Amino acid sequence: MKKILLIDTADVSAAYLAKAIELAGFEPVFQINLDDFQGDTLKQVQQYRHYSVNTKSLDELLEVARGLNNIDGVLTTLDSRISIALSLAKKLNVRGMCTALENVIDKHHVSDLIPEYSPGNIMF
Repeated sequence: MKKILLIDTADVSAAYLAKAIELAGFEPVFQINLDDFQGDTLKQVQQYRHYSVNTKSLDELLEVARGLNNIDGVLTTLDSRISIALSLAKKLNVRGMCTALENVIDKHHVSDLIPEYSPGNIMF
């Protein structure tokens, strides 16, 4: 079965995203730092194939991914992991999220793009 790698997870999305991936005919595989999660989120992740890994390290994510077969894509629901998820998909030559996301994960850049909808801020 083709796999979709999930890099970390938002607390409320783990079970829903994994189930949606299953319903689409794929196997969800979490690459997650288990020490960062607890309670329901941890239980939900542990119901699926998962690997505890430093999700800030592209090298560690690649090492785990290269031990898997049939990876079809890479996703994340955390804005702090978008950049590394995009890099991982590129390195694995699989589908990933829209690369335009790279341009909107920097909140300062977004406020420059749409200042009329952004509160005043100071960059330091």
